[in-house]
Amino acid sequence: MTYKKAAFSIVIIAITASMIFGGCFFNRALSNDDNLDTHDNREPICETTEFMLDTVVNVKIYDVSRDGAFKAKERDTLANDAMNVAIKKCSELEKILSRTIKDSDVDKINNASGTPTQVRPSTAHVLTKAQNYAELSGGLFDISIGKVSAMWLFGAKVEPKDKIAPADVLIQEALPTIDYHGVELLDTVVTLVNPESQIDLGGIAKGYIADQMAETLKDEGVTSAIVDLGGNVKTVGLRQNHSYWKVGVKNPFATEIYPEERAVIDYNKERKGNQLPAGSMIGILEIDSDESVGTSGTYERYFFTEKNFYHHILDPKTGYPAMTDLAAVTVVSKYAVDGEGYSTPAIIMGYDKAIKWLQEQHVKAVLVKTDGTITTVGDIRFDKIG
Repeated sequence: MTYKKAAFSIVIIAITASMIFGGCFFNRALSNDDNLDTHDNREPICETTEFMLDTVVNVKIYDVSRDGAFKAKERDTLANDAMNVAIKKCSELEKILSRTIKDSDVDKINNASGTPTQVRPSTAHVLTKAQNYAELSGGLFDISIGKVSAMWLFGAKVEPKDKIAPADVLIQEALPTIDYHGVELLDTVVTLVNPESQIDLGGIAKGYIADQMAETLKDEGVTSAIVDLGGNVKTVGLRQNHSYWKVGVKNPFATEIYPEERAVIDYNKERKGNQLPAGSMIGILEIDSDESVGTSGTYERYFFTEKNFYHHILDPKTGYPAMTDLAAVTVVSKYAVDGEGYSTPAIIMGYDKAIKWLQEQHVKAVLVKTDGTITTVGDIRFDKIG
C-alpha cells in the first residue's frame, strides 16, 4: 500500500515512553485491570535510560513473573535486578563488538594485519549474520567497510567543526579494502584476507544487542517489557491486557531534524514546504509479542555544508553516503538483528529495487521516499495518521 505526500519519520518510539536518566525508576503499582490503550497514561513499573552504543538506550519493564523461582522476590526488586543485568549485558556486548573500544574483538581483528584472530562466540554469531546479509544484498551490506567508515565522523560526540567530508583521494585509496568475501570465519577464528581491510559491525550490532537484552530480561523473570536502542525496538511478551504493543513513528521532516535552511541543498529541495510540527507522528505500528522494529534513515546521523548533505548510510561501492530516493526504511521482524540486515541495504538500493527485494525476502516494512511518500510491504499492521 502506498500513501502519497505524507511526511514520515524514522525515529521509532514507544507511545508510552517518558524519558528519564539515571538508574531504575519505579512507578505506581499496576493492577491487571489497568487500561493499556495507546492513549492511556500507563507507566512501566521500572524504567531506565542510559547513553550507550553512541545512542540513547531506554528500557521499560511492565510486568514480571510471580511463579517458580521468582515467586519469593518482591516485584520491584525483581524488576530492578533484571534491569541491572540487562544493562550490564548491553555494556559487555558493546565492549566486545565496538570498533572504537580498545581490545574489543573488532579492534583485535582490525589490528591483526590479517593474522587469524580468536573471537568470542557472540562476535562470531554477529559476523555470520552480517555475512549472510552481505550475500542477500549483493554486497550492499558489507562489514569490511571499516576503513572508510572510520573516515566519516558521524558520532553523537563528534564536534560539529570536525564533521567534514574526507578527502576523495583517501576514500579512493580505501575502496579496494572493501570486500566481504575477504572476511573469513572458521568457528570463532576470524581472518581478514586483505591485511589492510577493517571491519565495522555498527550496522548490525545494535539489533543483536537488543535481542540479547530482551532474552536476558526474560531469563530474569520479566514477562512484559520494551527495549529501545536508539530506534531499534525489541518487545518482551505482550502488554498486560494481552494487546499488541503500540509503536509510534515520528515525522522525519520535522523542523528539529530538517531545518528550513536545508531546503537549499539539492538533496532536500523536494522537502521544502513538506514540514510538520516537530515531534508529530504520522503512523502507529502494532507489534506482536517478542517482535522488533528497526529503522535505517538518512536523518539519523548527518551533517551538511553549503553544497552537500552527508548522511551516515555509506554505499560500500562508492565510499560515500548512498545516493537514494529513500529517507527511511522500517522493518518489523522477529529478531532486531534481522531488521538491521534488511533496512540498511534497502536504503542504499533506492525505492524501486528495495520494494522488489523486500517482497522477495518476505519482509514486513514501511518505506519512505524523500518526497514524503509512504509505502508498506508485507502483512504489516501500520495505521497512518491523517
